[in-house]
Amino acid sequence: MCRISDKLILCSCNSDLDFHDSHWMLNRFRNGKEEIMIGQSMLPFDVDPEIENYNINKLTAMINAGNCFDFETEFQKKDQLVLSFNRERKYQGEKIYVFEYNDHQWKSIESEPSMLNWYHDTIRKGFILKV
Repeated sequence: MCRISDKLILCSCNSDLDFHDSHWMLNRFRNGKEEIMIGQSMLPFDVDPEIENYNINKLTAMINAGNCFDFETEFQKKDQLVLSFNRERKYQGEKIYVFEYNDHQWKSIESEPSMLNWYHDTIRKGFILKV
């Protein structure tokens, strides 16, 4: 995966979301929810640590700047934003970055894809238009 560009637009279009395209989801923490999912693990892809660190820092800065969202909302503590980027090569699958909202800012967190909705519900989703 290459470096993230200076543009990130999270579109909340009303069209059907195709999970084969790069997409995002906003998940809201639900107190008392515990929905454990069991599935087959996918091995992580070998990403250059320098590029990975650059991408995380760049995405965090753009998300916290707030101008990548095409909608208005009040983010709540423990909200999670999931960015899923499709790879250029089909055999590579997708690269997922997860951010959690606390203390009025987004921070990158590590999360397993199967755990994303254990304690959260998806409240918004859409396409990633530019990266």
